Amino acid sequence: MDNISNPIYNPLEKRPGESSKEKTNHKHFDMKGTKRDWLFRVQVPGLEKNELVYVVGNLPELGAWNHNQAIQLHQEHNHHNENSTPLDNDDLFHGDGDSKASDNLFDKEEDGGRTFSVNVSLPSDTDIEFRYFIAVVCHPNGTKNCAKTLIIRKWETHMTPRIIKKDAPSNFNNEPSIPDPDKFGYHNGYCKIERGWLTDETVIQFKLFNNPIKIWKNRLQNRKLLIKMTPVNLVRHNSVEIPPFTGDCVDDSLSMDTQDIVDQPAISVTEISVMNDEEATFKYQEQFGRTYEEDEFLVFSVAVRYPETILLGPWT
Repeated sequence: MDNISNPIYNPLEKRPGESSKEKTNHKHFDMKGTKRDWLFRVQVPGLEKNELVYVVGNLPELGAWNHNQAIQLHQEHNHHNENSTPLDNDDLFHGDGDSKASDNLFDKEEDGGRTFSVNVSLPSDTDIEFRYFIAVVCHPNGTKNCAKTLIIRKWETHMTPRIIKKDAPSNFNNEPSIPDPDKFGYHNGYCKIERGWLTDETVIQFKLFNNPIKIWKNRLQNRKLLIKMTPVNLVRHNSVEIPPFTGDCVDDSLSMDTQDIVDQPAISVTEISVMNDEEATFKYQEQFGRTYEEDEFLVFSVAVRYPETILLGPWT
């Protein structure tokens, strides 16, 4: 899987590839009253390493509610903003969504989360609605002529989206002070976050129950075993030496995923849940999988863009 990193930049600096003339044009638009710069800033705690932050809205400049046309926000140099206040769940209350899931998402971090931002030129003659969401980039697999797509992981689901009122002045004029960041999921006193829905991807679920795994080798009896679902891309651009899945390979837990043979782009999102009180909510599976226990009910959920090119299998 690609190590998809967020480019880090200072919102007060000129963006890469943006000329001074373009900066002047932004100000010119402001003077005419047709355009204004708007700095989107949001604080996001608990972000996984392959997850990115986006903003989408009702105008073409913000993707026209098409998640694949949304604008990516980038991590700032210094997210410890003096003017920003850390997340405080005691001052806010949850809506009628899955409050337990929201609580899990907002476990306090030492710094309250990282701050992401992007500067966009927007019309000033209309109200602008927008929401933040978190997604994983799913790259093309090489067999189809298409652009990369996004698998939505978390989405702000308030009935009323965030709004920028018509004729509101720019909140960012290249001055030393910048606006305080929004808090991801928090709007109008409510925290409303839900899992993303299916868009372009397919979800495949594998369920293990009634003790389907039998251990025949004596030396593995009474030993702790880990189980993991490993998606394998059957379409490869480069020649990669992959060891066969022999008995010795399995004994040593040398599956393709744990060996990190090749740093491939993301082709799927794999999660696991267990039917018990502590692990009922889907979460990313760990690098070496989860301990296999008898009489448990395990569910693996794999979201993939091109299921016809994926080989899936549990490895222990």
